Amino acid sequence: MSTIYILSDYGKLSRQNDALVFSSPSGETRKLFLHQASRLIIAGSVELTGSALRMLMHHQVDTIFLSSNGKFSGKLQFEEGKNVFLRKRQYDSLNNQAFCLTTARFIAEGKLSNQIAFMQRINRKENGPAVLYAITQAQRNLEKMKEAETVEAIRGYEGLGARIYFSVFKQNINPSWAVFKGRSMNPPKVAEKFEEKLESLIFLSSRKRASFIPKNHSAPG
Repeated sequence: MSTIYILSDYGKLSRQNDALVFSSPSGETRKLFLHQASRLIIAGSVELTGSALRMLMHHQVDTIFLSSNGKFSGKLQFEEGKNVFLRKRQYDSLNNQAFCLTTARFIAEGKLSNQIAFMQRINRKENGPAVLYAITQAQRNLEKMKEAETVEAIRGYEGLGARIYFSVFKQNINPSWAVFKGRSMNPPKVAEKFEEKLESLIFLSSRKRASFIPKNHSAPG
C-alpha cells in the first residue's frame, strides 16, 4: 500500500464515484484511488468535502494534515474498540511493584545496551581515548542498573547513561555544517532551524515516493 501526498496552497478534494478528485485553482484535476493507498498526507490549504471525508473514513485511510511549511496540524485516525478488561489489567499492574521494576529494568537495559553498541560503532571509526572511556563508563553503569532495587534508581542510571552517550555522540557527525553542542530542552535552543532542515529533508525524500504532487505548488519550508 502506498502513501498519497498532496502539496498545494489551494485546492479542493472531493468524491467522484469510487475515487477522490483533487481540483486545483487552475482547473486541473487528478483522480486518487484509495484502494491503492493506506495513508494520505495533505500539506497546505486544501478544502475537503463531506463526501470525501466519509470516503476516507469508509476505507479507513489515515489522513494527516500539515501546514504549508510542513508543521503537523492534525490527523484522522481510525482505531478498533478498546478492550476494557485489558486496560483495567494494565492499570492494575501499576500497583505491582515487582512487575514495574522488571519492566523498567528491561526497557532501560535495552536502551543502555543500544547506546553502548552505537558508541562501539563510533569507536571503530574514531578509535579515540574519549570514546573508549565513555564505553567503559557506560558498561559499568549498565551493570549497576541491573542491580537497582527501585524504579527511581533505574531512571537515575538511565539518565546517567544518556549523559555518557551524548558526550561522544558528536564524534559521529562528520559534515562541517552539522555541529552538535549538546542537548537542550524547554524549549530547544535551535528548534526552528532544526525543524526547517528536517522538514526539507522529509519532503525531499517523500517526493520520490509521492503518488501525486500538483504542479505549481509552493515549496515547503
